[in-house]
Amino acid sequence: MLSHDAEAATAATILNTMAAQMPVALYKLANAAAAVAGDGSNGMPSALYRSMRQVVAHARPDLASTAPRWEGEAAAGKTLLVHCTNGQGFGDTFMFAGLLQPLLRSGAVGAIAYEVQKPLKSLFRNLANDTGRPITVFARGEEPPAHDLVIPNMDLHQAMGINLQRYRAEPAFFKTPEIIAAEHQAWIQKEVVEPQQQGKTVICLAWQGDKGNIALEPARSCPLDNLLPIIMNDKIKVISVQAGYGSEQVAALPEAARGRITLVPETFDKQAGAFYDTAHLMSKVDAVVTTDTATAHIAGGLGVRTLLMLPLVSELRWPCAPTDSRATQTPFGAYRTPHNYYSNMTLFTQSVPGFWSPVAESVAHELTSTQQVAQARLKQGPKPAVA
Repeated sequence: MLSHDAEAATAATILNTMAAQMPVALYKLANAAAAVAGDGSNGMPSALYRSMRQVVAHARPDLASTAPRWEGEAAAGKTLLVHCTNGQGFGDTFMFAGLLQPLLRSGAVGAIAYEVQKPLKSLFRNLANDTGRPITVFARGEEPPAHDLVIPNMDLHQAMGINLQRYRAEPAFFKTPEIIAAEHQAWIQKEVVEPQQQGKTVICLAWQGDKGNIALEPARSCPLDNLLPIIMNDKIKVISVQAGYGSEQVAALPEAARGRITLVPETFDKQAGAFYDTAHLMSKVDAVVTTDTATAHIAGGLGVRTLLMLPLVSELRWPCAPTDSRATQTPFGAYRTPHNYYSNMTLFTQSVPGFWSPVAESVAHELTSTQQVAQARLKQGPKPAVA
């Protein structure tokens, strides 16, 4: 029989062989395992866990080989290149952008070059930076700026010594995109501002993530018909920000429910760039309700009130509710947990795997409870006027 360490070494070899095909999937599965344990290992041998985490570092040899890897050491005056990895989702790119200003303020590095997926470059022009030190955003495929050190963005928190479940990011590390087409402004006035003036709670809703994420997607996406407690609530107006895959579920709803979902104009995000108009819209509504998608990270980065719906077991960035001392159970059976990283986000987690109804009921109650609405509006402050 192999020893514990020998088993770990064998498993690590297998994982590294698989890494070339699905590095991000393995990374996220490791995070999910760690989330259940509430630590960084899930009881696995440390060598195996480190291997699962490190496969991502080897997924971009084109950048990883251009400079020494940054391990958290003091590098004042030097430029750190923070890059994406193969197969990485947009949400990861948004989330780890929240660490850039704190890193610069610490003085550990003098400047940052931050790589984003090409469709996101336009929105990333709104990345906040008041540190006095430069953050240069460039798109994947472009020539990277000169740099002295390099690290994958999903390893940045490790190098900084940050526990994602406990760390509090900037309240809003993205500025609201304010340049928006006149016809979109008119649409927001009609579909958001006027219903708010009539007493409606207006939300953006997303329920489906990337179908290409074979590791986690089936569990973390919620079928739209499971969200009827939200959709059919007379106090709530629902605007779908579900783009592409998953949006076909609207047409499959019963007619009464289908008529209660407002779709954004087809021209949204077409000219300005991915998520650009959607981010502006998010800043105007009362809340964003979403599953674990890029939508959650954009809303969180904007500082918008966000209600995140999660499966019972998710990734390390989201606390495992049954083992988290901050979690409370709602009258409907879901777990309710405040999130630290995104200070204006609340997590609603399944208590039974695959059972979304208690989550939807809990979210609907949160959105329409008089006390919760008053507290949320006081926290967010007045909405900027629509031009």
